Amino acid sequence: MFYRLPQDIYQVAKVSKILQLMEKGNIAQFKNKCLEEIDIDMESVEEDQDMDENTLATCQNEPEDNINESNRSDPISNNVADNIISEIIDNITLTKVSDNVVNSTELHYDTRESEPENQSLHSIYTSNNESNSFLVESEDENNHLYCELDVSTEILFLVTGRRIVNISYFFEQLISIRHEGFDCSFYDLNIISEKFEGLQSVFSFKCSVCNKIETIRNDITENKMNTNLGVVAGAIATGVGYSQVSELFASMDVPNMSNKTYSKYHSKISLAITKNINQLMTEAGKEETKLAIELGDVNADGVPVISVIVDGAWSKRSYRTNYSALSGVGCIIGARTKEILYMDVKNKYCYVCSRSKRSKKHDCYKNWNHTSTAMEAMIIAEGFQKSVATHNLIYGRVIGDGDSSVYKKLTALAPYGPTFIIEKIECRNHLLRNYLNKLAEILKNSTFPISQRKKITNINTLGRFRNAITKAIQYRKQETQPFASKASSLQNDIKNSPNHIFGDHSSCDSYFCTKNTETEENLVPELKSSGLFDLIKKINLRLAYNATSLLHDIDTNAVETYNSIVAKFVGGKRINFSLKGSYETRCKAAAISYNTNGDFLSTMHMYFNGKIGSYLQTFSNIRKKLTNVSKSRKQIKRKAFATTDTHYGPEASTLMDMTVEETWYKHSSIIHLENSISKPTKNKRKHLVPILDTSHSTIVYQKPGGKAQLYNSCKLVALQLTCKI
Repeated sequence: MFYRLPQDIYQVAKVSKILQLMEKGNIAQFKNKCLEEIDIDMESVEEDQDMDENTLATCQNEPEDNINESNRSDPISNNVADNIISEIIDNITLTKVSDNVVNSTELHYDTRESEPENQSLHSIYTSNNESNSFLVESEDENNHLYCELDVSTEILFLVTGRRIVNISYFFEQLISIRHEGFDCSFYDLNIISEKFEGLQSVFSFKCSVCNKIETIRNDITENKMNTNLGVVAGAIATGVGYSQVSELFASMDVPNMSNKTYSKYHSKISLAITKNINQLMTEAGKEETKLAIELGDVNADGVPVISVIVDGAWSKRSYRTNYSALSGVGCIIGARTKEILYMDVKNKYCYVCSRSKRSKKHDCYKNWNHTSTAMEAMIIAEGFQKSVATHNLIYGRVIGDGDSSVYKKLTALAPYGPTFIIEKIECRNHLLRNYLNKLAEILKNSTFPISQRKKITNINTLGRFRNAITKAIQYRKQETQPFASKASSLQNDIKNSPNHIFGDHSSCDSYFCTKNTETEENLVPELKSSGLFDLIKKINLRLAYNATSLLHDIDTNAVETYNSIVAKFVGGKRINFSLKGSYETRCKAAAISYNTNGDFLSTMHMYFNGKIGSYLQTFSNIRKKLTNVSKSRKQIKRKAFATTDTHYGPEASTLMDMTVEETWYKHSSIIHLENSISKPTKNKRKHLVPILDTSHSTIVYQKPGGKAQLYNSCKLVALQLTCKI
């Protein structure tokens, strides 16, 4: 006779486990296990712990009509269950095993010749390589037990690529897997699926013995700064976006999170960044207040009055021609602590508002409807208006880069009342840079003789202009006179600097020079005759009017440093992060990095987890060490600038772009021109060797072993060739 047992029984039964229970005589235990799995009430089953062979025989001789075929959906009575279990003990044939799990079973009752009664139960395992099956034969007195297990080699689920894994947590999960009753372990599990949660994976395994489902993750769920947040924070810190992250993971064959998931974690970390920078700015304000009170810089009401450094930047480079950036950032930094007290971002564009057909609820970052050029002034003015409410500070002195629009806005708003005048201090570096740029532009002014223009704009002369101002500032700063008197003396020194540089030392102060007129040529009369000296004095006069700012000897390097960090966080202003608020997030992240000396990532890990990972800590320590070494190392003085040479520019190529006939014709023309030069000129250059300069298509004269000098004859200049030879 044949009986079909419910599939649920074989979802918890493996052949080897069955045989072990039967060998030990644990028939009741095996019976209970089967009944538990087919949901039969154990209390209603009369368990006979002393079941003997007669009882088994009774079960074997039970009429076939009394045995009902069972399945998973049909309930089984208690009596039928006892009979079925008895049949399992005597005769069992497992006819099909799929995917290492028994799916269906047929019971075959087979009566054979009796074996000797004293023969004990034993098992013989034979392997059939052709069918990938195992035959298990058990012999117990008159009955034979055959268990045939078909082992499937089919892979249930294929995992491809690489994953980012918390290796310690992953190992802990593997070791902890243990199923009670059958003593299953990870060795018995087969992977059946993988669920992606960004860069996190949830692997599902199915036990081949008991069919229990186990899940294993590649990262700790309690870790708030998980892999997804870590990648987004790293993308912000390195100045890349979702596209660059996708390309990076693709090169490593690691599945990346979707754009939607990236945006979700970007919004989450944006909130954390905003909260942290607000806290850092509050702490910086308290420190500025403390220092101002210690130095007595307070007004009549006891409110500290401090100096601040201000500047702004745009989301894209303007190159002084195109001021159409979609976003701009401005910041206010305390002059004493060199920490950010206020920063904000203005956005002219919102991705959702611009492209959505219907207006829907969203986080809109658009907060500016005017020109991009007005962003910086408004941000700084708003910072001044909020200074008392936020920090209980008055920004009495503003240090800027010469942008008059900012001071004009502050004067118009009068954030501290109409009677309080904010003092403006210009950055020393910007004043000197603009001064030298104006002098260098004289070279392009063809109104004056080229020989005089070159004398003014060569490297050495421009360096003397800057050196004269810086030395005067150093000397006047150390004087013990009142500040106004020192500023007046510095102004006179600045006005006299052109005379000093070009050889007129009649008005020089004793500290300024030695007045050695014997070995130095006075070029002032020559420059005055052409009118060039008046232009120089005009340029010099604007610098002299800022003598007070120069005497403070303050620069805006602090805000320039912050702007450089912003440029790093926004990918060098080459990626448009102004569409959905990412630019604002990155500017705030740059502010955290600035106020924490580059510890933006460490700040984020501390905020989410309360601790910093070992490898992040190592990275932070190494970078700080390199920074300290760089600061302590002696700086190499760099040249002001270098002109083109044979490696780049018009002098780099000497290839001829003419035919041989044209080349000889041009050669003869230059030689004819050389022969037409007057004898006095030839006598002056008789010790020089004429050389044809093919790159400039003209003649140069060179001392034997010396440097070539351009022949500056007016006739030769007029007849210079228009193509290279």
